Amino acid sequence: MTRGRVRVAWRLWALGTKTGIRRTLGVFWIIDGLLKFQPGLANRGQEAYSFAMTAMGTPVPVARAILQVGRLLVAHPGLWWGLGVVELLIGIALVAGRASRMVLAVSALWALCIWVLGEGFEGLSAGSASILTGFPGAALLYAVLAVLLWPTARAEAGSVAAAGPLGRAGAKGVWALLWLSAAVVQLRSQGGPALSTAHCSWRPERNRPSSPAWTEPCWAG
Repeated sequence: MTRGRVRVAWRLWALGTKTGIRRTLGVFWIIDGLLKFQPGLANRGQEAYSFAMTAMGTPVPVARAILQVGRLLVAHPGLWWGLGVVELLIGIALVAGRASRMVLAVSALWALCIWVLGEGFEGLSAGSASILTGFPGAALLYAVLAVLLWPTARAEAGSVAAAGPLGRAGAKGVWALLWLSAAVVQLRSQGGPALSTAHCSWRPERNRPSSPAWTEPCWAG
């Protein structure tokens, strides 16, 4: 009985170490990569609508980039497999212990690309962000973890944050900022007006000539 408790305690402690956090991040990347192989991603109408809604409320250059990415993925569903392979490779490298600066840099940059082009800042710029809908977004948290796991010359003694590039105080500041922004966003979503296209910096009727033709069904009626 005592041995069992010791093993459980050891495993829980190991998850909080730098190696444990790195491997956990890798597992999440692997899960995300496997999800890219779902047959349902080939549903062109649903995906077109999803990308169009993601673009709504974002700055015009970002909206156009999201729509172009969506056009490519809808026209060529096989590209989803390519994205899945990239995420699987990132995850496998992290789980296998290849937490080099290159792997962590790719992980952070890929996560930020997803946060911007795949999640549209998680609705932040549109005023529709909410904790209930996933703010601040898993991809942004992936990027933050990659930064905290960045190898430094500091000793491993102490917490993961203390051994990271931001130090203990910097890491606490980042997490505090995320929590405070989430609280502000949630209060705003509860007390603010309902989201409509009138509050968006990008609207289909304003940018219809420059928007891809495949998004037209999303705005019909």
